[in-house]
Amino acid sequence: MCFMAIKSDNELISSGDEFDLSYNELHNVFETLCDEYKKLSSKYSLLKKNHACLLIKKDTLEKKA
Repeated sequence: MCFMAIKSDNELISSGDEFDLSYNELHNVFETLCDEYKKLSSKYSLLKKNHACLLIKKDTLEKKA
């Protein structure tokens, strides 16, 4: 069995059958994942709003044509 962990932004490391992380290391990884989730969630919300605005503009332009 092989586990993978994030070493840096774009690099992955793998280990053999065991992958031992301390509680603090796991907590830090969890906090990093939560922060990334919050950032992506904000970006998604902004994109969703922009998409709605673009749809309104598209409909407006179609009605004028």
